[in-house]
Amino acid sequence: TIYQIGNITPDTELSNMLKKLRRKGQLFIFSNNNKKIGDSILKSMKIKSLFHNFMYNSKKPNKQSYDIAIEKFKISKNEKVFFFDDSWFNIKCAEEYSST
Repeated sequence: TIYQIGNITPDTELSNMLKKLRRKGQLFIFSNNNKKIGDSILKSMKIKSLFHNFMYNSKKPNKQSYDIAIEKFKISKNEKVFFFDDSWFNIKCAEEYSST
């Protein structure tokens, strides 16, 4: 889904899914957006409080960005991570990096 600032409204289905995921582990935002835009979107959707930590201005799919996120979010090598993105290329790169 692509959102335009100003036209963003809460999505009950998304919110419910995030609440279920949160019961199983921590949720993080890892975004190429800047903090102002990212926070604005999350607040408009009323889901910001569901996330444990945020990383904005990332340079996905640059491997160094993924390494920085792993360190910032304190993710260990043996933890299971689910990565959602609006770009298949970013998901594919994350998958490749996870095997190194």
